[in-house]
Amino acid sequence: MALDLGLGGKVAIISGGSEGLGRAAAERLAREGAKVTICARRKDVLEAAAAGIKEATGNEVLAVSADATRTADIENVVRATVERWGGVDILLNNAGTSAAAAFEKVDDDTWHEDFELKVMGAIRFCRLAIPQMKKRGGGRIVNVTTVGGKAPAPRSLPTSVSRAAGINLTKSLAHEYAADKILVNTICIGLVRSAQIDRRAKEGAYRFGCAAQDCAHRHAVEAAAWRSFGRVSIQMSIHPDDGQIGMNAVEKVNNGNIDGTIATGRQDSLRL
Repeated sequence: MALDLGLGGKVAIISGGSEGLGRAAAERLAREGAKVTICARRKDVLEAAAAGIKEATGNEVLAVSADATRTADIENVVRATVERWGGVDILLNNAGTSAAAAFEKVDDDTWHEDFELKVMGAIRFCRLAIPQMKKRGGGRIVNVTTVGGKAPAPRSLPTSVSRAAGINLTKSLAHEYAADKILVNTICIGLVRSAQIDRRAKEGAYRFGCAAQDCAHRHAVEAAAWRSFGRVSIQMSIHPDDGQIGMNAVEKVNNGNIDGTIATGRQDSLRL
């Protein structure tokens, strides 16, 4: 007998929903009967993801092309969702890229771009979604950050700083909106096998003259050296097709009173 997670009819917005963790979470939510909106910058990839999810689940997904650094685009996503589905119950802030470099290599433009995407993008989505959640008597927000926001490795800028801001944002919103029954949590992911990581592995192969698989392995080995700082450990090499990371968080906060939590993983073996 299947477990009813209570997600049927809930309305979810997922940024960065065309690939990887975001797409996997969208498919799992759709399977549970949620009404899902996904957004991302590349319209062709986004629409292909929506079609694939509909084929896999039988449920339609609203795809809205958007750049999470643009306020007008975010407003359009929330407006289209409310017009189509009637409100917002769940927000998964998943938009982001893996930008990591040595401190002296990161210029002002790179700092600003990273904060606009990962911090201001999440803030703007929350600012628009929270009033909708209040109207419906509560909601759930899950911010995707990284373990680097808790225990940064060398040459992990600007991502480790912007993700630390995301963790702080999560705690702040959790305290402020608990009385409104809006629960806010973050998932501190490690290395997730996704199209983005695959592309970066291929770029590394070109630069360093190694096979893409070897470059991905090198990335994982370096990350492993920085695991287990107190309560924080690195959850790496998760395959988003398993669909567990984002959904586990949504399931837990939807069925309990978990709020302001930083969910981290454990060391795992590399999966390619």
